[in-house]
Amino acid sequence: MDVDDRLCSAGPTRERVVAAVERLTAAGATVQREDHLLGRPDHVVTVDPEGNEFCVR
Repeated sequence: MDVDDRLCSAGPTRERVVAAVERLTAAGATVQREDHLLGRPDHVVTVDPEGNEFCVR
């Protein structure tokens, strides 16, 4: 299952993304990579313990 976790309605903030990734990794997810768009962080790709990939933006 792919889950695209969009964290905000008025635009993402780096702090909210970092906080969400910290919660997910504490629950067992692993950070796979951080993707960039135009030289700026865009989203973090994580994998749950069962191997399902999902993004946090």
